[in-house]
Amino acid sequence: MIARLVFIDDAGRRRLNAATHLPVAMEIVRQLISCWLRMRLVVVMDMPLLFETGSHKLTRPRVLVAADPDHQLRRLKERDGSSEADARARMAAQMPLEAKARLADVVLDNNGSLEALERQVDQLARRLRRGALLPGLLTSPCALMLCLAAAWSWGPRLLTALFK
Repeated sequence: MIARLVFIDDAGRRRLNAATHLPVAMEIVRQLISCWLRMRLVVVMDMPLLFETGSHKLTRPRVLVAADPDHQLRRLKERDGSSEADARARMAAQMPLEAKARLADVVLDNNGSLEALERQVDQLARRLRRGALLPGLLTSPCALMLCLAAAWSWGPRLLTALFK
């Protein structure tokens, strides 16, 4: 199991990260450009190592789905069939929850039921959609084309008038 190797072996994890991070980053950029061209107003990146990789610097708002260590340990063991030692090694390889929470703009509490988390996600989604319309329209491909057309049309006259 590759997860077991990379979460126990720091050098192995670094080699795996070196081999995978650039292709993954390129795919993320490709998908973000595709979303921008299709005028998607809200884009969600589900990235388990958002803070550890520094990718949080490229996103707004930064959302952290957080569970206390006991819940996280139990869920890792159930989801992956991991031993307690393997689950703890995986958790130890990640940034501490408190550090991630300091970097996050929004922290969703994942200590309860799936339904409780879904309610928090729905509330956040509504809030994001309400606040995304104007910035989304202003940064859309259409707005960019209008700006370029205006610059092409008025730019020479404006420069001539400014430097007479």
